[in-house]
Amino acid sequence: MRKLILAAVVACAALFTTSCDKDNDGNIIIPAISATIDGQEWMGLAPKGLLTSGVLTIASTSLDGKAIDITVKGDKEGTYKLEIGYAQCLALYKPSLLTTTEASLASTTGKVVITKFDTTKKRVSGTFEFTLVNTSLTATAQITKGTFTDVSYTTVQ
Repeated sequence: MRKLILAAVVACAALFTTSCDKDNDGNIIIPAISATIDGQEWMGLAPKGLLTSGVLTIASTSLDGKAIDITVKGDKEGTYKLEIGYAQCLALYKPSLLTTTEASLASTTGKVVITKFDTTKKRVSGTFEFTLVNTSLTATAQITKGTFTDVSYTTVQ
């Protein structure tokens, strides 16, 4: 029952917080984020971004409570990598909002490719993929085929 209530709250929040911006042709812009996590399709609701001192964070949660946060050390189009000794981006994945912090997984390798960074309309699009592990090194996850499209971001100084 708690999961159903949580899912309803997340869905309502997504409806009320998603803006109805339009492109130059008058078409409604709907921000989207999706990925494949360990072979299972994942779709986030109402993704939002935050740009602080050149660092972009995009966050979203799916209807079943799986959350992804992506952080990129950059505010331009381009490829950002996470490798040993080289961290331009990272990701956090929480398999359920009802689980403990220890169940969260952090990226060990990966990349984010920003294909559009519109500073006028404050919208960003791109792709991502990551390998993640939990803090006790007992669980791993693979995020592949990740995309985010027209995610709006707020700038904070």
